Amino acid sequence: MQSRRLAAKTVGDRVIIFKRFFAYLVMEGCLTQDPAQRLPMPKVGKRLPKALTLEEMESFFAALSGDSAVRKRDRILFQVMYGGGLRVSEAVGLRVEDIDPGDGSLRILGKGDKERRIYLKPPFVQSLQE
Repeated sequence: MQSRRLAAKTVGDRVIIFKRFFAYLVMEGCLTQDPAQRLPMPKVGKRLPKALTLEEMESFFAALSGDSAVRKRDRILFQVMYGGGLRVSEAVGLRVEDIDPGDGSLRILGKGDKERRIYLKPPFVQSLQE
């Protein structure tokens, strides 16, 4: 597979398939030894996620424009996620009580119940309160 210049991720996926298949055959008693144990796993580098461009984000937020309550809610939610670097799970877990209009912050409960605060511009805090 490597001589055919398949990507390391593709080779790794196929090696895992072979390993699982042969482990199943050993478990079922069809084989006494697992020949796939000797297969090396290729090194697969981690890819960084691709961020949206400014134009793509402007287009996205333009699609959320409108006066309906649902569109306003969605626009604010995505603006908080985008501006504050929130994960989807963090954004979904937001509550009204997490807004502190006094100092313009938003309490975020992240992975492992770690708490952090993001600070928002006053007009955005007003939009959140509305």
